[in-house]
Amino acid sequence: MKIRISLFVVLSLLCSVLYAQKPSFGVHAISNFSFLELTEGNVVFDKRSDVKFGYGAGARLSFPLGEKFNIVTELNWIRKGGQYEFSFTDDNGIFLRTMKPKMNLDYLSVPLLMTISFGNKIIISPQIGSSVNFLIHQNYDYEVEVDGVVFYLPTYNDMDNFNRFDQTVLVGVDFSLAISEKMSAYLTMRGDIGFMEVEKDELILVGKNRSLVFLAGVRF
Repeated sequence: MKIRISLFVVLSLLCSVLYAQKPSFGVHAISNFSFLELTEGNVVFDKRSDVKFGYGAGARLSFPLGEKFNIVTELNWIRKGGQYEFSFTDDNGIFLRTMKPKMNLDYLSVPLLMTISFGNKIIISPQIGSSVNFLIHQNYDYEVEVDGVVFYLPTYNDMDNFNRFDQTVLVGVDFSLAISEKMSAYLTMRGDIGFMEVEKDELILVGKNRSLVFLAGVRF
């Protein structure tokens, strides 16, 4: 009951903002550096995966709450994941091959953030919030090296073994510069910390999303 009441209050607040204020609209490109923070139950890798580069795109609506505060919501498609490198040897310890699997996780992400703005020409806006994320695609890309020769294996999809939902905490800062009376450019940098384990198989890979995300776009 308390959860329902809290949700009702939040939705009522958002509806009031939508009714009373004229929002600004923006579109942006996304780049991010992500890895998986692995839990203790993992038997293959250590504390985290290697960092991989990802990308995406999205749009945002910003609703002013007075002169300095804003509520920002976005709809983003973003690629997260991690990559690994491990070697195989025979019974005598002689090197056989190196394998480099890369896990790609494509999410439809819906952040909700509160920001406070400072400055005149260049507006600096710290932000904090949360995001709900829906997994829409997953695959593995495999790179195998044998005697200095690199082979690329067919892409492998295993969606049934992955959780379709993730929730993250977002903390970042936004920089905005007016281009004209009705248009401004923005650059956002934020940390993205996931709560949910991405994969269901506890014997192979148990980890949570971690990302450093950059957004570059224009606001109208």
